[in-house]
Amino acid sequence: MKPTKSSMAAIILGDGASSGNGGTPLVCCRRKTHALRPRGTLLSPHLDGPLMAEAALLSLRPTRLASIHLYFFAALLWFLAVLAFLNVYNVIPDWDVGIRLKSAAAALLGFLGLLFVLFAEVKRLATRYLLTDSRIVRRDGILRRRTQEMPLNKIERVEVDEGIVQRILRFGDVVIDTGEDSVTFASVRNVRSIESEISKRIAAVAR
Repeated sequence: MKPTKSSMAAIILGDGASSGNGGTPLVCCRRKTHALRPRGTLLSPHLDGPLMAEAALLSLRPTRLASIHLYFFAALLWFLAVLAFLNVYNVIPDWDVGIRLKSAAAALLGFLGLLFVLFAEVKRLATRYLLTDSRIVRRDGILRRRTQEMPLNKIERVEVDEGIVQRILRFGDVVIDTGEDSVTFASVRNVRSIESEISKRIAAVAR
């Protein structure tokens, strides 16, 4: 009889070992085990060895406040679309060319407002910042992706850059520099906490 495929692998001991029941061979079952990767970890290739697991400590995107002007224009266009549809001041001729002119104007303004929102959201979703226990990563783009990586043990300087508007809206940039290259976590909230966490990880790696 052909052995069936199973997650149990049977190991039959040789003649030298028996169960004491007339020389019946002992059968020992060994279960196949699989190494599980904990949630929130990444596999990172190292030049001096196999793939090593690294923990993702922070995963961030730019705040929507950085694109507040785009959302403002979208809201303004939607407001104008409502005015155009209602034709409050009777500035749009009441022509009917298969569709009323005021309805066409309202639809166009509403569509343009939607484009502003979609552009702001795609721009935000196309950027991700990552801090692991061994490196800094910035990824930009959706169809065409650009990735910047920086090992923590190469970082020489971490600083926070906040303009006047950024300070009012409580977001800013975290600049990480190696002396030869730099990575910027642009337009993020809680910049002081992020800068502190990165500095803490750099100190831990340096020990």
